[in-house]
Amino acid sequence: MSDAIVCKTPAEISIFRLLSVKYQLKLEGLGLKSSGGPLRPRLAAEFGLKPRAPHAAYIAKCEELLAEAKAKLDEERQPTAGGAS
Repeated sequence: MSDAIVCKTPAEISIFRLLSVKYQLKLEGLGLKSSGGPLRPRLAAEFGLKPRAPHAAYIAKCEELLAEAKAKLDEERQPTAGGAS
C-alpha cells in the first residue's frame, strides 16, 4: 500500500501549496536559506503585504488563507440537497 497523497481538486492543491509555503516561511524565519532566494518578496503581491514584513505576518496570512481554502473544500464535499440517494 502506498503512502502517497493525491490532490485532485483546485481546493486541495491550494491547501497543499499554502501548507508548503507556511512551513517554508517558518524555516526561513529560523535562518534556513533556500536556493531560490527569500520567499517573502515573491509572496508580497499575492498576500498583500510588504516584502520586508515580518515572517509572523506572512505565516498569519497563510493561516487565514488556509482556513478559507479548507472552508471552500468542505463546501465542495457537501452533498447537494437535490442529489440522488
